[in-house]
Amino acid sequence: MPTWDKLAALRSKVGYPMTALHLQRKASVKLDANGKFVINLDSEFSGNNGKMVADGAMWLAYATFEVNARQRNLQDKVADQPFAIEVASWRSALQVIDEVVANGGQDIQDPALLNIRMLAKANQLETGLMLLQYRESWRAEFEAWKKANPNGIRKFVNTYALRP
Repeated sequence: MPTWDKLAALRSKVGYPMTALHLQRKASVKLDANGKFVINLDSEFSGNNGKMVADGAMWLAYATFEVNARQRNLQDKVADQPFAIEVASWRSALQVIDEVVANGGQDIQDPALLNIRMLAKANQLETGLMLLQYRESWRAEFEAWKKANPNGIRKFVNTYALRP
């Protein structure tokens, strides 16, 4: 984060400010003591207040895909590939929202989710997730991506001006 802060400060001084994504996970998946996966959805999506229904549906779709992928890996005794699961979970959630909107349903409201969807439509979802939501478990994929795209970080920052 300190490097992102320095980059943002430098870019702001020359008139090219960066926008922080501010993506806060509203759903999580945990393996309980009985060996079952449990989805925890943020409390703001409970009840019938009608606020951000589409956002809650997107987070639920995201977590559901993650549970299904991890359950499949557990049954097949295959190691999880965290980055692949992350990307596939986002793609699944975005597809659900696109279908909801196409059928006349409410669209997502969270600016961070809208940015994620914009990156996906620009075929930059993997790059965006890798740079903006980096986790140490993704190190191998990140190093391979940097090797394949030596100017990828610069291009992404210059094109989208997003930061974590």
